[in-house]
Amino acid sequence: PAHTHGQNYTLTFPTTAPSANTVLQTDGSGNLSFANNITMAQTSGINLTSASEADFLNLPSGIKRIQVMFNQVTGGDAQTIVRLGKSDGLVTSGYTSASSYGSSQFQDTSGFNIYGSGGSNTISGIMTINLFDNSNIFVQSHSARYNSSNSVFGGGKVALGGTLDRLRVQGASGGNFGGGNVNIFYEL
Repeated sequence: PAHTHGQNYTLTFPTTAPSANTVLQTDGSGNLSFANNITMAQTSGINLTSASEADFLNLPSGIKRIQVMFNQVTGGDAQTIVRLGKSDGLVTSGYTSASSYGSSQFQDTSGFNIYGSGGSNTISGIMTINLFDNSNIFVQSHSARYNSSNSVFGGGKVALGGTLDRLRVQGASGGNFGGGNVNIFYEL
């Protein structure tokens, strides 16, 4: 509210000590509390040369957004798959995912797919995965360059059925990558 000269406000401070990465917030009535601050972290990138997968494990609970970054990723598969997981393992079904270029579209139900890593193509771009709501539904969109004259874009969703704690990048048929790097950036 606008401050009127001479008007007094009463603020009620929390009685507990704040924990790390918290901020002080108000409920609009003068009651203050500590809330989690947005925390952002970037992991160490993973070189994919001759690797069949790249795992990002032990992710903190409460992730609201992940960006998967692809840098010159090549492989024997025409598509790269990103799978989310929880404490009992990776979720390998229930995805609605599509990746398109031109008038062609490739769909997948086993993970979030991104077209273009096969043959002499290389993926360079970003896949963004957001928590949609508190029921652990995640939505995804991506855009990338896969050769000197083509780009790819798409999106999807999955109901994870639990708390996200891992992510895997792999070829659609499980083959080895030829090269490139992948990294993730996440926000709490």
